[in-house]
Parts: sequence; C-alpha cells; structure tokens
Amino acid sequence: MSLSNAPWQEFARSANVQETWSLWLFDGGGSAIRLSDRDFKQGAYAYHGFVKDWGSIRRSIDLAKSTAKVANVSVTLHNGLYHGLPLSDELRPGATRKYINREVRVFSMLNGLTTGMRIYTGRLRNVEWDDDTVTLDIEPQSPWDFLSLPTLKTASGQYFPAVYGDFTPTATGYTRGNGAHVWPAPVFDWGSTAVRALVHQEITADGELHVYEQDTDGFTPVVDDSDAVIDTSDTYGDGNAMSCAPTLLHRVYFQPKIPPNTLTSLADPENVSDYSDSTYASEYVNTTDDSGIPGIYYGYSYLYFSVPNLTFENYSDRDFTVTVKYRGDITSESPVAEMRIKWDGGDTAAQGMTLDGVQRTLTFTISESPVPTNLRLYVLGNDASVAGEFALKLYSVKLYLDPRINTETGDPQAAVQARAGIKTLYSGADGLTRNWTTGPVTEIHELHRDLLHRWAGYTTEPTGWTDLDTARSGWLCRWWAHKPVELEKALEQAQYEGCFIFMWGPTGVGRYIWVKSSYSSGDVAATIDPDADVRGPVKYSHTPFDELLTKQVISYERHPADEGRYLSTHTQTNSTARTNWNIQTAENVAQVELDMLVAEVDTHAEYYENIFGDLKTIIQLEVVRPALLVLEVGDIIQLSGSAAYYMVTDERRSPGKLSLTAREVG
Repeated sequence: MSLSNAPWQEFARSANVQETWSLWLFDGGGSAIRLSDRDFKQGAYAYHGFVKDWGSIRRSIDLAKSTAKVANVSVTLHNGLYHGLPLSDELRPGATRKYINREVRVFSMLNGLTTGMRIYTGRLRNVEWDDDTVTLDIEPQSPWDFLSLPTLKTASGQYFPAVYGDFTPTATGYTRGNGAHVWPAPVFDWGSTAVRALVHQEITADGELHVYEQDTDGFTPVVDDSDAVIDTSDTYGDGNAMSCAPTLLHRVYFQPKIPPNTLTSLADPENVSDYSDSTYASEYVNTTDDSGIPGIYYGYSYLYFSVPNLTFENYSDRDFTVTVKYRGDITSESPVAEMRIKWDGGDTAAQGMTLDGVQRTLTFTISESPVPTNLRLYVLGNDASVAGEFALKLYSVKLYLDPRINTETGDPQAAVQARAGIKTLYSGADGLTRNWTTGPVTEIHELHRDLLHRWAGYTTEPTGWTDLDTARSGWLCRWWAHKPVELEKALEQAQYEGCFIFMWGPTGVGRYIWVKSSYSSGDVAATIDPDADVRGPVKYSHTPFDELLTKQVISYERHPADEGRYLSTHTQTNSTARTNWNIQTAENVAQVELDMLVAEVDTHAEYYENIFGDLKTIIQLEVVRPALLVLEVGDIIQLSGSAAYYMVTDERRSPGKLSLTAREVG
C-alpha cells in the first residue's frame, strides 16, 4: 500500500470519520490554490469551497500486457468569486498566474486530522468555463509524452543507435553455432582509408566491426583491423563512430551445403554440416569379392557439396581452405587409402588417410579463381586386391575464405557498387551503462529503469525496485534501436517481456508491480470482511475463456540483420488446461515475439501461464471501512474465510467511496 500515510491510516480506524477531498493547483511561481467542496481551514491552509463535482479517480493494470493506466480526472467548479473576480479569471490562459501544464495534487482529508494523504498527482491540461462553472481536465503524470529514442543525429540526419545488453564479438569468424552476438551499426561514410559506422555514445571498447554474409547467415569481423577505431570527432556531433579498412576484408568460416537430391551412399550426409564433431555421415562396406573385382576404395566419390555465395569476391591472392574430420576403420587387411577434393577443371593433391579408428583431420588448400561453386570429396585406394570390411565416418567438412571489396581489379566501379550495397556493419561491443549508477545494463528490468532515467528524466528510485532487482536477476536482455522508437512503447515492451508493471503512485513516485509465483500471509495488504467492510454483496465472476493461455510459441533473439526474424524459439504448453477445457490442437496458441529478453524465456512463459493458464476468479466490491481507503492497484487482498489471494487490478475512488476489482493470483 504505497498510499500509506501512517497518521492518516491510524486515524482512519477511528469511529465517525468523514473524508473530504482537496485540490491543489500550482502556478508557475510555486504557489497553489487550494479548493474543496466546502470552505474550511485545516492546519496552516485555507480551502475554498468551489468544487461542484469531483468526478472520480481511476487506476488499473492489465496483467496480460503488463501495462498500467491512470485515467484523466475531470473536476467541475463553481465559477464563484475568488479575490473579488470570477474564478475563471484566475485560471484562464491569459491570467497573470499560469496553471495550465502545472502540477495538480488531490488529497484525502479526514475530519480532525491536520494533514492529508495524497491520492492523485497530475497536471492541468485544459480549462473550460462559462458564467456558472469551470471544468478542469487533469491528466496523470507521464514524463515520456512525445519522447522517442534514440535522439542523437549526425548533421546529415542519421541516428546514432541506442544499444542495451551484453554482446559478444568474435575474433575468428561467426556462423550461427558459436555464440557471437552483435548489433547493427549504420554506415556513415566511406573514405579512401576507412569506412565509418555509427555507434552508441557510451562505447568504450571496440567490439570489432563485423560484416554480415547472407548466404551463410553469419557475422564475421574485419580481420585486418582487429582494433577498430573509436572516433569522437566533432564531425559526428555528440555521437561516436567506429572505423575499419574500406576493403572490409574478413575471414568466413562455414559448413558446406549439400545440394538437394544429391546422390550419395553415405548414411546421414547432413551430419557433416551440423556444427558438431560428434555426429557423422557414415559408410560401411564389406570389400571382400571372390571374383577379384576391386573393392570400394578406388576412385569412390563420397560427397558433393557447394560453396556459398559471398558478399564480395574472394581475395585474389589468398587461397581458401577445406578441413575434413574423419575416422576410418579397416578389418582383415590394412591398405593405403587417400582422400582428395575435386571440382570441374581441377583437384587437390591426394593426402594419405590413417585408418586406425581415431578421429583425424585433413586440410586441403585450394588455389582457384574464381572460387569453385561445387566440390566433391573422394576416397581413393591404391590396392585393388584388399579384402575386408571398411567403415568411414565423416564428422565435418569446414571451409574458410577471405572475401573483400577488391580495389585491385582495375574496375573501380565494381568497388563502388559493392560499397553501395553495404548500409550496415555490426558490432559486438556492450551497450549503454546504467544511467543511475555504474556498470553495464544487462538485465531486462535494468533496461526499463535506464529508459526512465536516461530518456524520460525520471531519477527517483521506484518503489519495489530492490525486490524486482532480486526477482529478475539473470533475465538478460539485448536490444537496439537505430531509428526513433516511442519511449512509451519501449517501456511497455520491457515490462511485458520482463513480466512486471510500472505504475505511477498517487504521490508521483513510480512503483513496480508483478505477480509472484506463490503468496503467503505476509504479502496481504488487507483482509476484508464481506459482512462488515463492504457495501452490498461481493460480486464474483471468472476470467474470460478467450483469455486462456494454454500454449505459447515464443520467438526470441532478434536477428541483427533481419528485423523480422528471430534466432531461437521456445514452446510452453499447459496440457492439463487444454484437456480440461476441451481445447483442440490448433486452438488457443499464442505466437509471441520477444525483442529484448534473451534469457529466462521459459520463466517468462511460466509467468503468464501462471496467470492465464486456467480460469481464475474475479471479485468486485465497494469498501466502506475508512482504513481500507488506502488500498490501491497492485495490492494483495483476501476475503475473510477464504484462502485465495487476489491482486487489485482496478480502483475507482471518489470522496468516501472506493470500488475495487481484484483477480485471483494464488
């Protein structure tokens, strides 16, 4: 109960307590008009009875979207005389004191108590009046209005990206399997000695600029510039750039592609391309032949594979390399066996194979320009009379090349065209640091708080932060924006993915709310007696059937080069609920895309399943006991005689009246 005001709450337990509201309108000079529905003086302040209708204050949270809403408040005033003039003359835009877009506070005042409890904080957005009335439109606190990120731009209008998270560059070339994580850095310009890409303003380590190879779906660093330069020249305004050699020479490691419908006698040929040295393609043949016909060794083609198309042509004075990991077993006799790689118009020298049942590696160097697109791996034997059983296991075939933008071909236009196709490079440097303290932002709730602190200017520690920091430990994030994103949408995305809600409290302090996996008596803000504390009956219903969440297919780890694609998936299914409610196979399947969260995705799924994986009870009630007026959205309540825990999801208050909607959470 962050509304809690100890003297107010204690006094509210007394008998014959009456509640009165007061409205404070602040002007630009720090003074305030204090209004109520009657004239009175309490403590050091006098209150003018101009209020005709308070309207109501409403707050609510949406557990499905992890969002919060505080509604506007409309207050109607009598347009009576204030210091000899109509009240509208004091509040209208042309008046001496300026109230529009200034702070507004609403307090709950109890008779006999000199201090009130603040129940709403907002700002005056609009004033309407006639001879009889003045209507005030007050909106809730929202410092992110009309804000977006990133904000820093170059003189030509390109944005420096905003980047959050723990990223991982690679020094040896990247294919999907080796764990590198990078973010897009927009190319700013090309020079004769360097290409420059825009990076975030707190970058402190080079992270190495990477090139994306679409055909291998991999990111690999520029190898002849291992220490990318961080450029803070005034040319780029307040932002930073990184640079590397304009040839973008990079080493690409990849597995071969096995063309569709390729004929081979190998079992499981796809295993040579699965990034694993423990699985294999295999051949097992009995070579004994009574007729004396040669066995399988002589000139046998084991595998066809193709070389991917690369972004740039191969560096003309560098070879490319093929490594083959194999294991050969022979029984009965021990022939001499060899392996070679062929292509149309050429082949490599044969290399001897060791057939001792141990995993071995052979390396082939191919000097061919242009690079052959299709290769064939051969196993050869020089003794046709060998008899016995031969088992070959091919664990992997790996290649690497060194493509670049070639400026030595005598065709400068080709280099210009190649550069024109590169709009983005990629960096593995870590993202922004925590704006409210030290250290990098690595977790989803830290991202949210930094968005509030850095971009919205909200520097106060929100209520519940310490507990949230513990509860979301290990919920790693990676996120970037290189074009403007509405700050409010980014905040709500972090809330949904991080499974928490940020809400403005009545005193103007932010508050974090989330549903725990289980509750105990220590979590309960109030136990309500339906017979003594409630006006009228408690109304019961259940959550809508359409809200059931029994299967989630979650895509996460946003692809740095393809914003519409994700690198990983997770499926969460509540089989019990699907059976209980007769849900068919294709029904009630939520397709979820996470742009920020990259760890604890299964826990994210369990959080929403805990809330929406089954039908839950909803209660609606109007409390009348004054001590319960401190209840607010996010509080946990119980009904006397019931073991169920409910979270307040909607509150509507007017003087002396508080209506609540609460949802079963445990």
